[in-house]
Amino acid sequence: MPNSHPSRRSRHSLPARCLDRRLPRTGFTVAELLVGLLLLTVGLIGTAGTATVLTYHTAASVRAERATNAALSKLATVRATGCVAHSGTDTDGPLTLSWTVRIGDRSASADVIVTYRELGHQRVRSYSASLLC
Repeated sequence: MPNSHPSRRSRHSLPARCLDRRLPRTGFTVAELLVGLLLLTVGLIGTAGTATVLTYHTAASVRAERATNAALSKLATVRATGCVAHSGTDTDGPLTLSWTVRIGDRSASADVIVTYRELGHQRVRSYSASLLC
């Protein structure tokens, strides 16, 4: 009476789950892992590209703000000088400022041109103000 009781098995018999090789397997295949890595790589490259563009635009806005502040400072100096026709050029670090004051009927017109370099290109910004004399 070998194996008459279900709890008694022979030494060489295997459980039924080991004999069934069609059980669902867990985990990922190599192809699935490669597709996942490819998607991750594309996402990281896109993020790096976006970070580069944001850094460029942030730096460009800082340079433009610096040019605007220098022009406003020069216009304040021209206002303090009064209604006197004059022109000149000044350098403030990487910025070059050129200004002209023209006298009209009971008013003056002040123009400030700021030039600076940005990625090998020369940028020019113009600012104007009218002064009452």
